[in-house]
Amino acid sequence: MLVWLCLTLLLLAVYSLLWLKKPKGGAPVLYGLALVPAVLFLMNGVLLHHPALIAASLVFGAFHFITVRENA
Repeated sequence: MLVWLCLTLLLLAVYSLLWLKKPKGGAPVLYGLALVPAVLFLMNGVLLHHPALIAASLVFGAFHFITVRENA
């Protein structure tokens, strides 16, 4: 439980910092904003040993990244 909490707070902090840099950060910041939620979902799937959540997080991450790349 403590590992999950620490990793979730770390990813939330990274996402918040990237969000604050968004207006002047360019494409790398947008890619980071796309990948952090996917990593969060993947981490939850791995820690819960839930194969469906792992698969869904990989699909979500791929399409979220593609969407951001197309719109950046």
